[in-house]
Amino acid sequence: MVMVRALDWNIKKKIETPEEDFLNLLKNSTAVFISNYDPETMIKLNDLCHSIEGVNINFFAACDWGYYGFSFTDLGRKYKYISEEVTQKEIYAEGPSENKLKNEQPEKTYVEKYLDFVPLRQALAVKSGKAGIGITKRTSPVLILVHILFKFHQLKDRYPDSQYGDEDIELLNRLKEEVADDLAYSKSSLKILEDDKFHHHVYGELSPVSAIIGGALGQDMIRSITHQDAPIRNFFLFNGLRLSGTVESIGK
Repeated sequence: MVMVRALDWNIKKKIETPEEDFLNLLKNSTAVFISNYDPETMIKLNDLCHSIEGVNINFFAACDWGYYGFSFTDLGRKYKYISEEVTQKEIYAEGPSENKLKNEQPEKTYVEKYLDFVPLRQALAVKSGKAGIGITKRTSPVLILVHILFKFHQLKDRYPDSQYGDEDIELLNRLKEEVADDLAYSKSSLKILEDDKFHHHVYGELSPVSAIIGGALGQDMIRSITHQDAPIRNFFLFNGLRLSGTVESIGK
């Protein structure tokens, strides 16, 4: 039996001074999901889930801004799942050797595997590095955009809003350069964002983008709870202008 609870709480206040009832709720939860909050609140909630001893709480976060969005998954250290692997078994028909027919029949095996995840705070601290751990020139520029928008919120206490027009566009373009420098990210790889004119497409929420992010995240939550097949480790990044979704593994 699955019980889902949506509570109308001031989550920021709950995290700053967590009371026993809130900690008990987290302790008895299989998964915690937070969406479209400021980065600091998402990071602190993830940290709080990690701080509760004796349990492993699956943590998920997501945001979408206009045509762009992401989801993040943290299932803790040594997350165990079952992987279905298919091999082809050769079968020979009986008869004279020159007339034997060789067929291939699929054979399924189930293998126990493990994955290590990192908290959101740690993943966001990762800079340029090896593929599968750090940010490379092949990393989706949407991940850089996530950093840009998080930094924007830290400065403005809000995400970009079309009513602020040129003011927000100017800041977004400035932060693009600053974030690329901070992360040692190749500025030539920012061309996709520049060609998209990203600063014109990060306002509000678009239902098709929300549906895609939510669909990918919903499937990942089911996988994480059932331990069937590999979950996303750890970012799913979506560019609605290019209709492309990418999984990036960041952090070790």
